[in-house]
Amino acid sequence: MFSLKKIALTTASSALIALGLGVTEAAQAFSWKYTADNHADGVTGRRVGKGYEIFGTAYAQKGNRLYVGINSNMVEGGNRHGGAEDKNINYGDFFFNFSGKNFNQAMADGDLFAVKFAEGNDSGATELGVYGGVQAKSVTSTNSGFSSLEKYNNRVKSITDNDASLGDMTIEEAKDYLGETGPNLNVIDTYETVVSNDVTFINDFSELGLDFANNLPHVGEDAYTYGFSFDISNLPKGDFIAHLMAECANDSVAIIGSLDSQDVPEPATAASFVVLGLGLAMRRRQRSQA
Repeated sequence: MFSLKKIALTTASSALIALGLGVTEAAQAFSWKYTADNHADGVTGRRVGKGYEIFGTAYAQKGNRLYVGINSNMVEGGNRHGGAEDKNINYGDFFFNFSGKNFNQAMADGDLFAVKFAEGNDSGATELGVYGGVQAKSVTSTNSGFSSLEKYNNRVKSITDNDASLGDMTIEEAKDYLGETGPNLNVIDTYETVVSNDVTFINDFSELGLDFANNLPHVGEDAYTYGFSFDISNLPKGDFIAHLMAECANDSVAIIGSLDSQDVPEPATAASFVVLGLGLAMRRRQRSQA
């Protein structure tokens, strides 16, 4: 069983320095929550641990802004791939569910949110932003990818003899939440509202205290660290499930966490999320770094 930890991200150092805080104080101003993913379930052909491997993610709340970090073998902007319709496989969109329902029910009821953070991906949202009332679609068929979690996991098991995981979810929990037989819904199709157009991509966390190396059990030697931040003023608060898939769904990660309505969140606490009466108790202890 791979250790499952939650992670968090940071704020622009320039803004903190403008407030009279140095880099050390800036790093200490955040409660970091880490989520580790299986380090050998990102599929590239008949191999794992290569181009589509996600090693872990992180999130941190600072006031009304959320910071998200990713440690992955995928390069910023996605991987070139001749089997993709546009010759590039990028990240999908970052989905948020506060409803306590499974993904498809939340979507049907208009309770699904998503963040488009990856420029040029195949999302139905053309601009970076936070969107509400989201309907999702799958773009795996045009990205040489897996049509379902079942097919994805079968490939991983055929290579490693082990199940895949989705960060804070086992593969069985992910099947309950997202659906076992697909499709893998990984980008925005349509949306009802623009919750915020304030989304900033971040490609340098070197001075912000983010420490994947000491908070994940496995970090790729050649892995990239990047992420994004966005305004959460108009998002619900409380427990959430968030997840992110590559456009090919060759690897995915889910985060179980919580947004605080206060400006400065308290130290991380254990959070639970019960999905649609499935009896899926997903309580994970958060590991924090002040």
